Amino acid sequence: MRGRILLAFMASFFAVFTSFAGIGKKDTVMIFRPAPGLNDTTDNGGLNGGMDAFAQQPYPSNNYGDNVAIYSAPISNCNSTHSVSFIKFDVGNLPDTVDSVFVGFTHFDHTSYCYSNCNADFYFHRITQRWYEDSVNYSNQPSADTAFYGPINITFPNSFGTREYNITETYRLWRDSVVTNYGFVIKSPTVGCNNAAVVFYVHSSDDTAVSTRPYLKIYYKVDTGSIDTPVAIAPSAGPQNVLLYPNPATSQVTLQADVVRGGGGWCVLTDITGRVVYMQQLNWQSGRNKQTLLLQGIEKGLYYYTLYSPDGRYSGKLLKQ
Repeated sequence: MRGRILLAFMASFFAVFTSFAGIGKKDTVMIFRPAPGLNDTTDNGGLNGGMDAFAQQPYPSNNYGDNVAIYSAPISNCNSTHSVSFIKFDVGNLPDTVDSVFVGFTHFDHTSYCYSNCNADFYFHRITQRWYEDSVNYSNQPSADTAFYGPINITFPNSFGTREYNITETYRLWRDSVVTNYGFVIKSPTVGCNNAAVVFYVHSSDDTAVSTRPYLKIYYKVDTGSIDTPVAIAPSAGPQNVLLYPNPATSQVTLQADVVRGGGGWCVLTDITGRVVYMQQLNWQSGRNKQTLLLQGIEKGLYYYTLYSPDGRYSGKLLKQ
């Protein structure tokens, strides 16, 4: 039902493409591209209120929330030219079950000259506290978690155009309310002398050209309301050969699972009302994984667990005795 409401609402705002994917389902692609908004505390990354800004070390009190670009620069050891970017998309009314999600940025060309710090890595970090587009600056920039995407290597010269970056697992964490959505920061840990250095320099939601504003590209499935011609349907992506034992459990369980892609993830335990009672960050290694999860302090009862990985997610039930 949520998918049908969204499709009706977004007719003038979203680009949607569909193709039959099997019995009663369609593969759907949604482009969610926020407009500039008012550049005040009401903008929250929704359709009519894009939320992005950047902050500069040489001007620590300046706010750039209404600029047509956002950019991040490496850490400089010869001058004060470091900068970071912030962006948030409001995902509250977007599809909750997705195949994959990409954030798209249109980069500015850097082809003229670069004298030093011409090779740098950039990362996305989840922001962990509220910030405001019209007041964020270098002195009051919000705190952030460890990197969830990267490295994005940028060298000189470059002419990237529009590039998309896979943020599926972070989108799911936000959409499932496992992690509060405060958006993410784009920054570089590379240290060198910034002299016309490479930067992560992209168009913002305030750009007058709609086609160059940041967007989310969301791949998901919707019910067709009928039975389509049967076709082969690939199994759901996610951890495979999952074992959580002993089950029923007492004080701890052992998690065993296989993944194709290594990277960060989570194990989340919810009760029958959907309340999160346990979270543990995971570091998935490509291949077989085995880890102990401690359950002290969790009351006896039936719980649902969800494993988040770069391959996708997997859900099951756990009984605590």
